[in-house]
Amino acid sequence: MPENCSTSSIEASHHDPGTAYISATNYQVGDYRPYLFRTIDYGNSWTSINDGIDPEDFTRVIREDPNQKELIFTGTEGGPYVSFDAGGSWEVLQLNLPSVPIHDMVINGTDLVVATHGRAIWILDDLTPLHEIAEGTVDNDVHLFKPRSAHRFITDPDLYSPKEPGPAMHHQMSLGIPASFYLDRGPEGQVVRRFIDSGENPPNGVMITYYLNNLPQNEITIRLSDSSGEEIGRFSSDPTDGMIGIPANQGTNRFVWDMLHSGTCDLTGKVVAQALVPTGSYRVELIAGDSVKEQSFEILKDPRISGSDVDLKIQSDLLLDISRKLSEGYETVRSARAVVLQLDEWLERTKGQSDADGIVSTIQGLKQDLKGIENDLIKGPDWPTRGAFYPRDFCTRLLKLFHTVSSADGIPTDQSKQVFDELSSAVDKVTSSYSDLGSKQISDLNLMLRDTGVPAIKI
Repeated sequence: MPENCSTSSIEASHHDPGTAYISATNYQVGDYRPYLFRTIDYGNSWTSINDGIDPEDFTRVIREDPNQKELIFTGTEGGPYVSFDAGGSWEVLQLNLPSVPIHDMVINGTDLVVATHGRAIWILDDLTPLHEIAEGTVDNDVHLFKPRSAHRFITDPDLYSPKEPGPAMHHQMSLGIPASFYLDRGPEGQVVRRFIDSGENPPNGVMITYYLNNLPQNEITIRLSDSSGEEIGRFSSDPTDGMIGIPANQGTNRFVWDMLHSGTCDLTGKVVAQALVPTGSYRVELIAGDSVKEQSFEILKDPRISGSDVDLKIQSDLLLDISRKLSEGYETVRSARAVVLQLDEWLERTKGQSDADGIVSTIQGLKQDLKGIENDLIKGPDWPTRGAFYPRDFCTRLLKLFHTVSSADGIPTDQSKQVFDELSSAVDKVTSSYSDLGSKQISDLNLMLRDTGVPAIKI
């Protein structure tokens, strides 16, 4: 090291009392070379560790990861570098960070925080994949990194949170700090927030990172399950229409699971009533051809809430019950509408036939009964959306109840449970009436149709 070099940082090892690192600068005299050194014998000797750093990119700071001995970071005048072998060699770690001087670094938990000169503070979320790379445990062909524990947050009550991308600007007032954002559609079909006047928070969910040495020829799948092995969600690199996909690029990929159950589809095909999973242990599987990789992870509760894990499990169970009952209602309406279409087709065939009056009368009565069943479960678009009569139908009321129960982390109120019991009984009564209609009236109609050669009505 040249005489009168300025030592910019000293980093004592978190893992070995005899190891330390220093960074130095000499740019004040026109020397822009990097100066990084390591000692492993309490400072009796020092080794230069600059291999891989641009020869004109002088170094301002060096930090050792407290969680992984071999993982070292340095900040230079041009950006950050990373070493997986305690400084033996370096690689650029620029990612989406602009080219900017790095004046300081700190590892906070498993995040890397960098202080820049001119670009404020930037954070690299989740260093745990780098820990595995430094350990040398990454498979060559397909590797699933162990997800770090994720906290279960309700960022916005489901009732008020915008869901669909579009040109409108939205505003977030969380923690009293206004932030404006647009909703965009991500490359895998997910809805993402694009903030225009504030920083971006870490993804709200479990970050699932995996490595594919080669571009896969067939689809890959991620399967999520709880501690009992029951499947919660399944995602594919070749999703069906409207479903969220997962990336399948050569190299490192990341998918963020939002910690939601699959929910149910309403009559427009929109996914609704997705319950947040409770705290606990979960498993993720990566299926790529014949290769199946598996890891476990934990979901933790929001540290700001007072409710227990048991409370959150009770809440999640009620939300799942509401979602299932809502699904029953929607499926009944879909089935009833399919029957009405068949009845309309038969009515079209009987126009002008004088001997079909009895069948026509029966069909018209059936259509009225089916319309009554649909109206009990869900009102049509012509029903008023506000006022004293809103909402009257059972599915809308169930969805509103779902929003109420999911709007905060905690055990549901007794009133919520009572409302669900009442609505559940009401839906069961309607679906039972629909089943009775199929087993009696539609069966009788099919007997009348049998001699006409017209296909039977299917329910």
